[in-house]
Amino acid sequence: LIQGCFDNNYPFNNTGYFLPNSPESIDAEFLLYTRSNRNTEQIISYKSPAGIRRSYFNRNLPLKVIVHGFGNT
Repeated sequence: LIQGCFDNNYPFNNTGYFLPNSPESIDAEFLLYTRSNRNTEQIISYKSPAGIRRSYFNRNLPLKVIVHGFGNT
């Protein structure tokens, strides 16, 4: 089964039948906090690479990602 950019064919078949909705329907955004902006987030969108370049994101530094709410219920 393929839905949006996700599929549950091997080796990604550990979620059962259910797949997340496509990124377009979820319209996910990411909140970036760095030492330069500890108290105010920068909203990062996967649709805007230019926005990432204008942010405080530095690919040479360690990155921590917190993901919540993934599941089928």
